[in-house]
Amino acid sequence: MSSPLLAVIAELKQTPDSAVPVLRTLHEESAALASLSKVDLRHLTSRTIALIHKHERHAIWCGASIAHVLVDCPAVLTSEAGALFAALLKAWDSVARNTTVARAVAECLNRLCDNIRGKPTLTREVLTPHLGALLAAYCLRMEEFPEVLVPALQTLVREHPTTSRPHANKIRARLLAFVAESRFVTCPETVRAAVCALLATLALVEKDGPEKMWAQDVARIVATTARTLAVYASFLAVGDDEDATRVLRDLAALDPADIFPPLSIDINSPASILALLTRVDLLLQLLRGYLFLRTSYTVAVPLGQVLGLLDACFAINTRYVPFRREVRDAAARQYVSLALARTHEAALRVLGALPAYFSSALVPHLPRVLAALELLVFLDHNRIDAERTFAHEVLACAIVRTASCYLALTAYVRDFSSLSRVVDLAMFLVEPRARPASLHKAQSPACAPAHSRAARKSAKKGGSAAIADLLSHENLFRRNVP
Repeated sequence: MSSPLLAVIAELKQTPDSAVPVLRTLHEESAALASLSKVDLRHLTSRTIALIHKHERHAIWCGASIAHVLVDCPAVLTSEAGALFAALLKAWDSVARNTTVARAVAECLNRLCDNIRGKPTLTREVLTPHLGALLAAYCLRMEEFPEVLVPALQTLVREHPTTSRPHANKIRARLLAFVAESRFVTCPETVRAAVCALLATLALVEKDGPEKMWAQDVARIVATTARTLAVYASFLAVGDDEDATRVLRDLAALDPADIFPPLSIDINSPASILALLTRVDLLLQLLRGYLFLRTSYTVAVPLGQVLGLLDACFAINTRYVPFRREVRDAAARQYVSLALARTHEAALRVLGALPAYFSSALVPHLPRVLAALELLVFLDHNRIDAERTFAHEVLACAIVRTASCYLALTAYVRDFSSLSRVVDLAMFLVEPRARPASLHKAQSPACAPAHSRAARKSAKKGGSAAIADLLSHENLFRRNVP
Protein backbone atom coordinates (compact mmCIF):
# COMPACT_ATOMS: atom_id res chain seq x y z
CA MET A 1 0.00 0.00 0.00
CA SER A 2 1.24 3.44 -0.83
CA SER A 3 2.22 5.66 2.04
CA PRO A 4 -0.13 8.58 1.15
CA LEU A 5 -3.19 6.34 1.50
CA LEU A 6 -1.74 4.84 4.67
CA ALA A 7 -1.50 8.36 6.10
CA VAL A 8 -5.12 9.05 5.12
CA ILE A 9 -6.40 5.93 6.88
CA ALA A 10 -4.43 6.82 9.99
CA GLU A 11 -5.74 10.39 9.98
CA LEU A 12 -9.36 9.24 9.72
CA LYS A 13 -9.21 7.57 13.14
CA GLN A 14 -10.50 10.90 14.38
CA THR A 15 -12.26 13.79 12.72
CA PRO A 16 -9.61 15.66 10.71
CA ASP A 17 -9.22 19.34 11.43
CA SER A 18 -9.33 19.98 7.70
CA ALA A 19 -10.54 17.65 4.98
CA VAL A 20 -8.59 19.44 2.25
CA PRO A 21 -5.33 17.44 2.62
CA VAL A 22 -7.29 14.19 2.76
CA LEU A 23 -9.33 15.03 -0.32
CA ARG A 24 -6.23 16.15 -2.21
CA THR A 25 -4.48 12.88 -1.44
CA LEU A 26 -7.50 10.80 -2.44
CA HIS A 27 -7.79 12.65 -5.74
CA GLU A 28 -4.10 12.27 -6.50
CA GLU A 29 -4.04 8.60 -5.48
CA SER A 30 -7.43 7.65 -6.94
CA ALA A 31 -5.81 5.11 -9.28
CA ALA A 32 -4.14 3.41 -6.30
CA LEU A 33 -7.44 2.81 -4.51
CA ALA A 34 -8.21 -0.18 -6.71
CA SER A 35 -4.95 -1.86 -5.68
CA LEU A 36 -5.66 -1.68 -1.95
CA SER A 37 -6.17 -4.90 -0.06
CA LYS A 38 -9.67 -5.72 1.13
CA VAL A 39 -8.67 -5.07 4.75
CA ASP A 40 -7.21 -1.64 4.02
CA LEU A 41 -10.14 -0.70 1.82
CA ARG A 42 -12.54 -1.81 4.54
CA HIS A 43 -10.70 0.35 7.09
CA LEU A 44 -10.89 3.37 4.80
CA THR A 45 -14.60 3.04 4.10
CA SER A 46 -15.58 2.08 7.66
CA ARG A 47 -13.82 5.14 9.09
CA THR A 48 -15.48 7.33 6.45
CA ILE A 49 -18.87 5.90 7.42
CA ALA A 50 -18.03 6.49 11.09
CA LEU A 51 -17.49 10.17 10.31
CA ILE A 52 -20.88 10.33 8.61
CA HIS A 53 -22.55 8.71 11.63
CA LYS A 54 -21.21 11.32 14.05
CA HIS A 55 -23.48 14.10 15.25
CA GLU A 56 -20.95 16.84 14.54
CA ARG A 57 -21.63 18.87 11.42
CA HIS A 58 -17.96 19.16 10.52
CA ALA A 59 -17.49 15.41 10.81
CA ILE A 60 -20.53 14.71 8.62
CA TRP A 61 -19.31 17.17 6.01
CA CYS A 62 -15.85 15.58 5.99
CA GLY A 63 -17.32 12.09 5.71
CA ALA A 64 -19.68 13.03 2.87
CA SER A 65 -16.91 14.83 0.97
CA ILE A 66 -14.56 11.86 1.33
CA ALA A 67 -17.31 9.41 0.34
CA HIS A 68 -17.95 11.53 -2.76
CA VAL A 69 -14.45 10.54 -3.93
CA LEU A 70 -14.55 6.94 -2.74
CA VAL A 71 -17.75 5.99 -4.59
CA ASP A 72 -15.88 6.40 -7.89
CA CYS A 73 -13.78 3.38 -6.95
CA PRO A 74 -15.41 0.17 -8.27
CA ALA A 75 -14.14 -1.85 -5.31
CA VAL A 76 -15.79 0.52 -2.83
CA LEU A 77 -18.96 0.69 -4.89
CA THR A 78 -19.46 -3.07 -5.06
CA SER A 79 -18.68 -3.77 -1.41
CA GLU A 80 -19.82 -0.72 0.56
CA ALA A 81 -22.51 0.98 -1.54
CA GLY A 82 -25.35 -0.18 0.72
CA ALA A 83 -23.63 0.93 3.94
CA LEU A 84 -22.72 4.31 2.44
CA PHE A 85 -26.26 4.85 1.17
CA ALA A 86 -27.81 4.06 4.55
CA ALA A 87 -25.33 6.28 6.41
CA LEU A 88 -25.88 9.22 4.07
CA LEU A 89 -29.67 8.98 4.33
CA LYS A 90 -29.45 8.90 8.12
CA ALA A 91 -27.10 11.89 8.09
CA TRP A 92 -29.54 13.79 5.88
CA ASP A 93 -32.11 13.81 8.67
CA SER A 94 -29.57 14.93 11.28
CA VAL A 95 -28.43 18.02 9.31
CA ALA A 96 -31.88 19.39 8.61
CA ARG A 97 -30.92 22.94 9.58
CA ASN A 98 -27.50 23.17 7.95
CA THR A 99 -27.66 23.80 4.23
CA THR A 100 -23.92 23.49 3.63
CA VAL A 101 -23.66 20.02 5.14
CA ALA A 102 -26.93 18.91 3.56
CA ARG A 103 -25.66 20.02 0.15
CA ALA A 104 -22.51 17.91 0.58
CA VAL A 105 -24.62 14.89 1.57
CA ALA A 106 -26.96 15.41 -1.39
CA GLU A 107 -24.10 15.73 -3.87
CA CYS A 108 -22.59 12.51 -2.54
CA LEU A 109 -25.94 10.71 -2.78
CA ASN A 110 -26.38 11.92 -6.36
CA ARG A 111 -22.92 10.69 -7.26
CA LEU A 112 -23.62 7.34 -5.65
CA CYS A 113 -26.92 6.97 -7.53
CA ASP A 114 -25.28 7.84 -10.84
CA ASN A 115 -22.55 5.26 -10.31
CA ILE A 116 -25.02 2.54 -9.30
CA ARG A 117 -27.51 3.18 -12.10
CA GLY A 118 -27.13 0.76 -14.99
CA LYS A 119 -25.68 -2.03 -12.84
CA PRO A 120 -28.55 -4.53 -12.39
CA THR A 121 -27.45 -6.17 -9.15
CA LEU A 122 -26.50 -2.96 -7.35
CA THR A 123 -29.66 -1.27 -8.58
CA ARG A 124 -31.83 -4.11 -7.30
CA GLU A 125 -30.08 -4.56 -3.94
CA VAL A 126 -29.01 -1.00 -3.05
CA LEU A 127 -30.71 1.73 -5.07
CA THR A 128 -34.27 0.45 -5.37
CA PRO A 129 -34.77 -0.26 -1.61
CA HIS A 130 -33.56 3.25 -0.71
CA LEU A 131 -35.19 5.12 -3.60
CA GLY A 132 -38.48 5.83 -1.85
CA ALA A 133 -36.77 7.36 1.18
CA LEU A 134 -34.49 9.39 -1.08
CA LEU A 135 -37.39 10.79 -3.12
CA ALA A 136 -39.28 11.75 0.04
CA ALA A 137 -36.20 13.40 1.55
CA TYR A 138 -35.45 15.43 -1.58
CA CYS A 139 -39.08 16.45 -1.99
CA LEU A 140 -39.27 17.92 1.51
CA ARG A 141 -36.24 20.18 1.08
CA MET A 142 -36.07 20.95 -2.63
CA GLU A 143 -36.57 24.70 -2.03
CA GLU A 144 -33.40 25.01 0.07
CA PHE A 145 -30.92 24.34 -2.74
CA PRO A 146 -32.96 23.52 -5.85
CA GLU A 147 -29.92 23.74 -8.14
CA VAL A 148 -28.82 20.38 -6.68
CA LEU A 149 -32.05 18.63 -5.71
CA VAL A 150 -34.34 19.44 -8.64
CA PRO A 151 -32.08 18.00 -11.39
CA ALA A 152 -31.48 14.97 -9.16
CA LEU A 153 -35.22 14.48 -8.73
CA GLN A 154 -35.75 14.73 -12.46
CA THR A 155 -33.13 12.05 -13.08
CA LEU A 156 -34.64 9.76 -10.45
CA VAL A 157 -38.17 10.20 -11.79
CA ARG A 158 -37.09 9.71 -15.41
CA GLU A 159 -34.89 6.68 -14.79
CA HIS A 160 -37.12 4.98 -12.18
CA PRO A 161 -40.73 5.83 -13.14
CA THR A 162 -42.30 2.81 -11.43
CA THR A 163 -40.65 3.44 -8.06
CA SER A 164 -41.25 7.19 -8.19
CA ARG A 165 -44.90 6.95 -9.25
CA PRO A 166 -46.30 6.92 -5.66
CA HIS A 167 -44.40 10.16 -4.95
CA ALA A 168 -45.41 11.97 -8.15
CA ASN A 169 -48.42 13.84 -6.77
CA LYS A 170 -46.54 15.03 -3.70
CA ILE A 171 -43.59 16.21 -5.78
CA ARG A 172 -45.92 18.01 -8.18
CA ALA A 173 -47.70 19.79 -5.33
CA ARG A 174 -44.40 20.93 -3.79
CA LEU A 175 -43.13 22.12 -7.15
CA LEU A 176 -46.26 24.15 -7.91
CA ALA A 177 -46.11 25.70 -4.45
CA PHE A 178 -42.45 26.58 -5.00
CA VAL A 179 -43.17 28.03 -8.44
CA ALA A 180 -45.97 30.19 -7.04
CA GLU A 181 -43.64 31.79 -4.48
CA SER A 182 -42.33 35.26 -5.23
CA ARG A 183 -38.70 34.19 -4.76
CA PHE A 184 -38.93 31.71 -7.63
CA VAL A 185 -38.49 34.50 -10.20
CA THR A 186 -35.18 35.40 -8.55
CA CYS A 187 -33.77 31.91 -9.06
CA PRO A 188 -31.22 31.39 -11.85
CA GLU A 189 -32.54 30.50 -15.27
CA THR A 190 -31.07 27.00 -14.99
CA VAL A 191 -33.04 26.32 -11.80
CA ARG A 192 -36.32 27.56 -13.28
CA ALA A 193 -35.77 25.47 -16.40
CA ALA A 194 -35.03 22.39 -14.27
CA VAL A 195 -38.22 22.90 -12.24
CA CYS A 196 -40.32 23.19 -15.41
CA ALA A 197 -38.65 20.12 -16.90
CA LEU A 198 -39.34 18.13 -13.71
CA LEU A 199 -43.02 19.10 -13.83
CA ALA A 200 -43.17 17.89 -17.42
CA THR A 201 -41.38 14.66 -16.49
CA LEU A 202 -43.92 13.90 -13.76
CA ALA A 203 -46.68 13.83 -16.37
CA LEU A 204 -44.92 10.93 -18.10
CA VAL A 205 -44.74 8.58 -15.10
CA GLU A 206 -48.50 8.04 -15.06
CA LYS A 207 -49.33 4.36 -15.35
CA ASP A 208 -52.32 4.81 -17.64
CA GLY A 209 -52.15 7.22 -20.55
CA PRO A 210 -49.04 9.31 -19.87
CA GLU A 211 -49.39 10.97 -23.27
CA LYS A 212 -52.94 12.03 -22.36
CA MET A 213 -51.72 13.51 -19.08
CA TRP A 214 -49.01 15.40 -20.98
CA ALA A 215 -51.54 16.76 -23.48
CA GLN A 216 -53.90 17.75 -20.65
CA ASP A 217 -51.14 19.65 -18.85
CA VAL A 218 -50.15 21.48 -22.04
CA ALA A 219 -53.77 22.44 -22.72
CA ARG A 220 -54.11 23.73 -19.17
CA ILE A 221 -50.96 25.84 -19.49
CA VAL A 222 -52.13 27.29 -22.82
CA ALA A 223 -55.60 28.05 -21.44
CA THR A 224 -54.24 29.65 -18.28
CA THR A 225 -51.83 31.78 -20.32
CA ALA A 226 -54.66 32.93 -22.59
CA ARG A 227 -56.78 33.95 -19.60
CA THR A 228 -53.81 35.78 -18.10
CA LEU A 229 -53.14 37.67 -21.33
CA ALA A 230 -56.80 38.67 -21.40
CA VAL A 231 -56.16 40.72 -18.25
CA TYR A 232 -54.45 43.28 -20.49
CA ALA A 233 -57.95 44.10 -21.72
CA SER A 234 -58.40 45.98 -18.44
CA PHE A 235 -55.83 48.52 -19.65
CA LEU A 236 -55.97 48.29 -23.45
CA ALA A 237 -58.84 48.20 -25.91
CA VAL A 238 -58.11 44.59 -26.81
CA GLY A 239 -61.73 44.09 -27.80
CA ASP A 240 -61.14 46.22 -30.89
CA ASP A 241 -59.00 43.40 -32.31
CA GLU A 242 -61.63 40.78 -33.00
CA ASP A 243 -59.17 38.13 -34.17
CA ALA A 244 -56.98 38.31 -31.07
CA THR A 245 -60.04 38.36 -28.81
CA ARG A 246 -61.49 35.29 -30.52
CA VAL A 247 -58.19 33.38 -30.33
CA LEU A 248 -57.78 34.13 -26.62
CA ARG A 249 -61.37 33.12 -25.94
CA ASP A 250 -61.01 29.82 -27.83
CA LEU A 251 -57.72 28.97 -26.16
CA ALA A 252 -59.06 29.82 -22.70
CA ALA A 253 -61.86 27.32 -23.28
CA LEU A 254 -59.42 24.41 -23.70
CA ASP A 255 -59.31 23.82 -19.94
CA PRO A 256 -61.37 25.70 -17.34
CA ALA A 257 -58.98 24.92 -14.47
CA ASP A 258 -56.24 27.35 -13.48
CA ILE A 259 -52.76 26.35 -12.40
CA PHE A 260 -52.15 29.28 -10.05
CA PRO A 261 -54.38 31.45 -7.84
CA PRO A 262 -55.84 34.68 -9.28
CA LEU A 263 -53.65 37.75 -9.64
CA SER A 264 -54.05 40.80 -7.44
CA ILE A 265 -53.53 44.01 -9.45
CA ASP A 266 -54.40 47.47 -8.17
CA ILE A 267 -54.58 50.28 -10.72
CA ASN A 268 -53.81 52.72 -7.91
CA SER A 269 -50.52 50.88 -7.39
CA PRO A 270 -49.02 50.78 -10.90
CA ALA A 271 -46.07 48.62 -9.83
CA SER A 272 -48.50 45.75 -9.19
CA ILE A 273 -49.03 45.56 -12.96
CA LEU A 274 -45.65 43.82 -13.18
CA ALA A 275 -47.24 40.81 -11.47
CA LEU A 276 -49.00 40.22 -14.78
CA LEU A 277 -45.64 40.06 -16.55
CA THR A 278 -44.27 37.66 -13.92
CA ARG A 279 -47.24 35.32 -14.30
CA VAL A 280 -47.10 35.23 -18.11
CA ASP A 281 -43.33 34.68 -18.07
CA LEU A 282 -43.76 31.80 -15.61
CA LEU A 283 -46.48 30.16 -17.70
CA LEU A 284 -44.41 30.43 -20.87
CA GLN A 285 -41.47 28.85 -19.04
CA LEU A 286 -43.71 25.95 -18.07
CA LEU A 287 -44.83 25.65 -21.68
CA ARG A 288 -41.21 25.49 -22.82
CA GLY A 289 -40.51 22.78 -20.25
CA TYR A 290 -43.27 20.60 -21.68
CA LEU A 291 -42.63 21.30 -25.36
CA PHE A 292 -38.89 20.73 -25.29
CA LEU A 293 -38.79 17.64 -23.05
CA ARG A 294 -37.60 14.51 -24.82
CA THR A 295 -40.05 11.72 -24.02
CA SER A 296 -40.10 7.98 -24.52
CA TYR A 297 -43.74 8.24 -25.59
CA THR A 298 -45.20 9.64 -28.79
CA VAL A 299 -47.07 12.83 -27.99
CA ALA A 300 -49.07 15.13 -30.26
CA VAL A 301 -47.63 18.63 -29.91
CA PRO A 302 -50.35 21.28 -30.53
CA LEU A 303 -48.16 23.60 -32.60
CA GLY A 304 -51.20 25.40 -33.99
CA GLN A 305 -52.44 26.29 -30.52
CA VAL A 306 -48.98 27.36 -29.37
CA LEU A 307 -48.46 29.62 -32.40
CA GLY A 308 -51.97 31.01 -32.00
CA LEU A 309 -51.23 31.87 -28.38
CA LEU A 310 -48.00 33.63 -29.36
CA ASP A 311 -49.75 35.49 -32.19
CA ALA A 312 -52.38 36.76 -29.78
CA CYS A 313 -49.64 37.81 -27.36
CA PHE A 314 -47.89 39.82 -30.09
CA ALA A 315 -51.19 41.36 -31.20
CA ILE A 316 -51.63 42.93 -27.75
CA ASN A 317 -49.42 45.81 -28.74
CA THR A 318 -49.71 49.52 -28.03
CA ARG A 319 -48.76 50.17 -31.65
CA TYR A 320 -52.17 48.86 -32.77
CA VAL A 321 -54.24 48.64 -29.57
CA PRO A 322 -54.78 51.97 -27.77
CA PHE A 323 -55.14 52.44 -24.03
CA ARG A 324 -58.62 52.54 -22.58
CA ARG A 325 -59.94 55.99 -21.84
CA GLU A 326 -60.22 55.38 -18.12
CA VAL A 327 -56.48 54.54 -17.90
CA ARG A 328 -55.16 58.08 -17.72
CA ASP A 329 -52.38 57.77 -15.16
CA ALA A 330 -49.00 58.20 -16.87
CA ALA A 331 -47.25 55.83 -14.46
CA ALA A 332 -49.82 53.10 -15.10
CA ARG A 333 -49.35 53.47 -18.85
CA GLN A 334 -45.59 53.24 -18.51
CA TYR A 335 -45.84 50.08 -16.42
CA VAL A 336 -48.24 48.51 -18.90
CA SER A 337 -45.91 49.34 -21.80
CA LEU A 338 -42.95 47.89 -19.90
CA ALA A 339 -44.87 44.74 -18.98
CA LEU A 340 -45.93 44.28 -22.60
CA ALA A 341 -42.36 44.61 -23.88
CA ARG A 342 -41.11 42.05 -21.37
CA THR A 343 -44.05 39.77 -22.17
CA HIS A 344 -43.12 39.91 -25.85
CA GLU A 345 -39.54 39.00 -24.95
CA ALA A 346 -40.77 35.94 -23.04
CA ALA A 347 -42.96 34.92 -25.99
CA LEU A 348 -40.03 35.33 -28.38
CA ARG A 349 -37.96 32.97 -26.25
CA VAL A 350 -40.57 30.29 -26.89
CA LEU A 351 -40.99 31.15 -30.57
CA GLY A 352 -37.25 31.31 -31.21
CA ALA A 353 -36.62 27.91 -29.62
CA LEU A 354 -39.24 26.03 -31.65
CA PRO A 355 -37.16 25.57 -34.86
CA ALA A 356 -34.51 23.56 -33.00
CA TYR A 357 -37.14 20.91 -32.13
CA PHE A 358 -39.88 21.13 -34.79
CA SER A 359 -38.02 22.44 -37.83
CA SER A 360 -39.90 20.90 -40.76
CA ALA A 361 -43.30 21.16 -39.08
CA LEU A 362 -42.89 24.94 -38.82
CA VAL A 363 -42.30 25.62 -42.53
CA PRO A 364 -46.04 25.91 -43.37
CA HIS A 365 -46.37 28.48 -40.57
CA LEU A 366 -43.48 30.65 -41.81
CA PRO A 367 -45.61 33.50 -43.28
CA ARG A 368 -47.65 33.59 -40.10
CA VAL A 369 -44.55 33.82 -37.92
CA LEU A 370 -42.93 36.56 -40.00
CA ALA A 371 -46.14 38.59 -39.98
CA ALA A 372 -46.29 38.27 -36.19
CA LEU A 373 -42.69 39.44 -35.83
CA GLU A 374 -43.44 42.52 -37.92
CA LEU A 375 -46.01 43.59 -35.31
CA LEU A 376 -43.26 44.01 -32.73
CA VAL A 377 -41.07 46.44 -34.68
CA PHE A 378 -41.25 49.93 -33.18
CA LEU A 379 -42.21 52.45 -35.88
CA ASP A 380 -42.64 56.19 -36.01
CA HIS A 381 -44.35 57.38 -39.22
CA ASN A 382 -43.23 54.28 -41.17
CA ARG A 383 -39.65 54.65 -39.92
CA ILE A 384 -37.84 52.81 -37.16
CA ASP A 385 -38.50 54.54 -33.85
CA ALA A 386 -34.94 55.04 -32.61
CA GLU A 387 -35.84 56.05 -29.07
CA ARG A 388 -38.12 53.09 -28.35
CA THR A 389 -35.83 50.66 -30.17
CA PHE A 390 -32.86 51.71 -28.05
CA ALA A 391 -35.01 51.52 -24.91
CA HIS A 392 -35.98 47.92 -25.78
CA GLU A 393 -32.83 46.81 -27.58
CA VAL A 394 -33.03 43.30 -26.13
CA LEU A 395 -36.47 42.87 -27.68
CA ALA A 396 -35.28 44.29 -31.01
CA CYS A 397 -32.33 41.89 -31.15
CA ALA A 398 -34.63 38.99 -30.24
CA ILE A 399 -36.91 39.88 -33.17
CA VAL A 400 -34.02 39.75 -35.64
CA ARG A 401 -32.61 36.58 -34.09
CA THR A 402 -35.96 34.80 -34.22
CA ALA A 403 -36.55 35.83 -37.84
CA SER A 404 -33.11 34.44 -38.74
CA CYS A 405 -33.93 31.10 -37.11
CA TYR A 406 -37.12 30.73 -39.15
CA LEU A 407 -35.58 31.91 -42.42
CA ALA A 408 -32.93 29.22 -42.00
CA LEU A 409 -35.68 26.60 -42.35
CA THR A 410 -36.10 27.31 -46.06
CA ALA A 411 -33.93 28.31 -49.00
CA TYR A 412 -36.51 30.52 -50.71
CA VAL A 413 -39.11 33.05 -49.57
CA ARG A 414 -41.63 34.19 -52.16
CA ASP A 415 -43.17 37.16 -50.35
CA PHE A 416 -40.72 39.63 -48.83
CA SER A 417 -43.36 42.15 -47.79
CA SER A 418 -43.53 40.77 -44.25
CA LEU A 419 -39.74 40.87 -44.00
CA SER A 420 -39.21 44.51 -44.91
CA ARG A 421 -39.69 45.86 -41.39
CA VAL A 422 -37.48 43.21 -39.82
CA VAL A 423 -34.76 43.92 -42.39
CA ASP A 424 -35.04 47.65 -41.67
CA LEU A 425 -34.70 46.89 -37.97
CA ALA A 426 -31.61 44.75 -38.54
CA MET A 427 -29.97 47.47 -40.64
CA PHE A 428 -30.83 50.06 -38.03
CA LEU A 429 -29.24 48.00 -35.25
CA VAL A 430 -25.93 47.62 -37.08
CA GLU A 431 -25.61 51.29 -37.99
CA PRO A 432 -22.95 53.26 -36.06
CA ARG A 433 -24.51 54.96 -33.07
CA ALA A 434 -24.53 58.77 -32.98
CA ARG A 435 -22.36 60.58 -30.46
CA PRO A 436 -24.18 61.34 -27.20
CA ALA A 437 -25.68 64.77 -26.74
CA SER A 438 -23.40 65.39 -23.75
CA LEU A 439 -20.42 65.39 -26.11
CA HIS A 440 -21.95 68.09 -28.29
CA LYS A 441 -22.68 70.14 -25.20
CA ALA A 442 -19.08 69.74 -24.06
CA GLN A 443 -17.91 71.18 -27.37
CA SER A 444 -20.25 74.18 -27.18
CA PRO A 445 -18.62 77.41 -25.92
CA ALA A 446 -21.95 78.53 -24.50
CA CYS A 447 -21.70 75.84 -21.85
CA ALA A 448 -18.47 77.27 -20.35
CA PRO A 449 -18.92 78.68 -16.84
CA ALA A 450 -18.53 82.45 -16.46
CA HIS A 451 -15.74 82.52 -13.88
CA SER A 452 -12.36 84.24 -13.76
CA ARG A 453 -9.92 84.04 -16.65
CA ALA A 454 -7.66 81.60 -14.75
CA ALA A 455 -10.58 79.39 -13.85
CA ARG A 456 -11.81 79.38 -17.44
CA LYS A 457 -8.32 78.56 -18.69
CA SER A 458 -7.97 75.69 -16.21
CA ALA A 459 -11.41 74.35 -17.03
CA LYS A 460 -10.69 74.58 -20.75
CA LYS A 461 -7.41 72.72 -20.34
CA GLY A 462 -8.99 69.96 -18.25
CA GLY A 463 -12.00 69.67 -20.54
CA SER A 464 -9.90 69.45 -23.68
CA ALA A 465 -7.83 66.65 -22.17
CA ALA A 466 -10.97 64.75 -21.21
CA ILE A 467 -12.48 64.83 -24.71
CA ALA A 468 -9.29 64.84 -26.79
CA ASP A 469 -9.58 61.16 -27.69
CA LEU A 470 -13.29 61.54 -28.41
CA LEU A 471 -12.58 64.29 -30.94
CA SER A 472 -9.60 62.68 -32.64
CA HIS A 473 -10.66 59.01 -32.54
CA GLU A 474 -14.43 59.09 -32.59
CA ASN A 475 -14.63 55.67 -34.26
CA LEU A 476 -13.09 54.03 -31.18
CA PHE A 477 -16.00 55.16 -29.00
CA ARG A 478 -18.78 53.81 -31.18
CA ARG A 479 -20.78 50.98 -29.72
CA ASN A 480 -20.27 47.53 -31.13
CA VAL A 481 -22.93 45.85 -33.21
CA PRO A 482 -25.29 44.01 -30.82
